[in-house]
Amino acid sequence: MKEFLDEFKKIKVVYDNDAARKSGLICITSVFEGCPGVKLYRASWMSGKSGIFFSVWTDSDSETLGRLHYNIHALKLRQLKSYVITSRNFAEEFRRNFKVLGSSWPNVRVDYGPLNLMQGWIEFREATFEPIVLSLMKEFAGVCPIIDRLLEERIAPARRRR
Repeated sequence: MKEFLDEFKKIKVVYDNDAARKSGLICITSVFEGCPGVKLYRASWMSGKSGIFFSVWTDSDSETLGRLHYNIHALKLRQLKSYVITSRNFAEEFRRNFKVLGSSWPNVRVDYGPLNLMQGWIEFREATFEPIVLSLMKEFAGVCPIIDRLLEERIAPARRRR
């Protein structure tokens, strides 16, 4: 799995040098529960361990099955500072808006609980690893306006007065 983490680190460098400036998204690499991956998010979407982020990752079956996984997580949204959010309501509204874009996401599903707004997988080979991950990351830029708008609609009343 270390080789995948190294590849994700290379992808982060490419993304930061190209797409990050255009998208305004922060890119990090990490290993979660033994699965290396890359995450994208806006600073305004995160607060401590709560927030919204997009991730692409590999697991122990990725090489054998030839699959990369991706999703959008919405963790502990009630704790997201500056917003008043009900996770289930946020997830339902996100999914209604995401339907328009859903066809451009391979093997995507939205029938999860409110913590997982969408999840899918895409086929890959080692030779196509980097371009496929980068294409998913760039595709996510088209989803960001939905998240931005849904959060804007949920800004805490005390913060709106400023």
